[in-house]
Amino acid sequence: MASYWKERLDQRAAEDSAFREQLKSDPRAALQSALGVTVPDHVRLNVVEDGPNQLTIAVPARSDGGGASASAAADSCDTVNIGWTVGCTGSC
Repeated sequence: MASYWKERLDQRAAEDSAFREQLKSDPRAALQSALGVTVPDHVRLNVVEDGPNQLTIAVPARSDGGGASASAAADSCDTVNIGWTVGCTGSC
């Protein structure tokens, strides 16, 4: 399911430069307009623009008592996982 939402965001950002800029400058508003979801204020959003020489890794919440488990975080809307991509262009 997460890949469906990520694909929608990726496609819209690729086709609509105004949306792409809004996603980078005001991701809450962009997600509201594109997906109809309201991200709570206490949820921190990080938007980065992928490039051919960049790898972005999201580390899941700790489940050993040092933080909320991934399922608990998802249940409380503290984590929004749209998905990730890893790609290489040129020689890797």
